[in-house]
Amino acid sequence: MKILGQDLRRCSSLSSINLHFSSVRVLNDEGIENLCLGLKRRTLLQRINLDFGFCPKITDKGIKIISEALRNFSSLQAMSLGFAEGQQFTSESMKNITQCLEILTGLNALHLDLSGCEWINQDDLKNISEFLKRHTSLHTLSLNFSGCIEILGPGLKTLSECLHKLVFLENIIFDFSEWAEYKGQGLKEIGESLKSLTSLKTISLNLYNCRVTDEALKSLSDNLKQVKSLRCINLKLQECQRITDEGLKNISECLKKLPSLRDLILDFSNNRIIGDKGLKSLSSGLKKLVSLRLLSLRFLYCDRITAKGLKNLSEGLKELIRLNSIKLTFQM
Repeated sequence: MKILGQDLRRCSSLSSINLHFSSVRVLNDEGIENLCLGLKRRTLLQRINLDFGFCPKITDKGIKIISEALRNFSSLQAMSLGFAEGQQFTSESMKNITQCLEILTGLNALHLDLSGCEWINQDDLKNISEFLKRHTSLHTLSLNFSGCIEILGPGLKTLSECLHKLVFLENIIFDFSEWAEYKGQGLKEIGESLKSLTSLKTISLNLYNCRVTDEALKSLSDNLKQVKSLRCINLKLQECQRITDEGLKNISECLKKLPSLRDLILDFSNNRIIGDKGLKSLSSGLKKLVSLRLLSLRFLYCDRITAKGLKNLSEGLKELIRLNSIKLTFQM
């Protein structure tokens, strides 16, 4: 790592850095310090991607060193930081990260991967939200809180309070998967905050293995259908065993109000409740997507879907005359 730091020091005109150290289990705080010495005085740097996921020897000290180094990049426009499975960190690390972000006022794209960091709590999410309220120039926001079960529903309500202020947001990618006890609390508030984002083009939500209900999905759908600027919807709802045919009907009603949608990606794999009736409802919504270019539907191991359901779905597909990419995955 010391040699890499020395090499970076010699590359004085770098505008983009992309470093992945995921699963490098020997990487420690000393290595981080050597790396960051090479990042100093990078005044031209505009994009940086640092992935330190699954590195068990990096502690709060290492995160502090990274945060202090990043503060020097006044021209930074896009930043991606990955600390997946950082069980050795505490809230002190989140405090240092948010303090660093406060200084980088030119950011327009931010990705934070904190998946598996079970120590993250409501206060940590509140700190992130406070930062977001003041950085209204963001165009892309990607947050991965997979497995961060301490924040659950109330955390989403906190996050929703800042979203409506990000008036230039075009892309939202949220990962709340592996929240086994999560029933959809806060989805309504997230949805309501999206209505004011008139530039929003992409919404991606990963709710894999959550206990999201039809009611929660309806709240989200009712709000999404009012975001007329949307061009891409990506909903990952695998293992969500509380979603029924009624949930597909709610999504279908949403689609009917979004004729300008270009990309639609839905995944309901391993749902033992959804059946032919749900596919018929979904088909009626698909018919209205006259501008659709890409369609991906996954219903792996959905045991109640039969040939009748597939026939119903095909009726909706006939209307998609502009479609140029389709992927349908069924295994019954």
